[in-house]
Amino acid sequence: MNASADESGKQSELMLRVREAYLRTRELRSRLAALRSEDLHAPGSQSLSQSLSQSLSLRARAERQAADRERLEAELATKLELDAAERALSDAEAAVQDSLDGNGDEWMIGVGSR
Repeated sequence: MNASADESGKQSELMLRVREAYLRTRELRSRLAALRSEDLHAPGSQSLSQSLSQSLSLRARAERQAADRERLEAELATKLELDAAERALSDAEAAVQDSLDGNGDEWMIGVGSR
């Protein structure tokens, strides 16, 4: 019975890893969407930047370009972080599946007795 309790605990731990990884990917997707939305709504974005660039001073253009670079760098960093989080989620899901495949239905013994 102790072995089945250990397996049940292991399953719970693996499922918790999946949940944490999923929540992390969801958070990063939201952050990436916000960064992209911010980029689309930025005052100097797309065609507006062409018309404004003629009337802006060199200093204002440099500041705008620096802000654009910062947004792009933040977006890239978030993309990389999201890729890593998605790999962690996939690994956690695979660990759960491996655990389930390796134990058949034995891990379920005692699950309903909590």
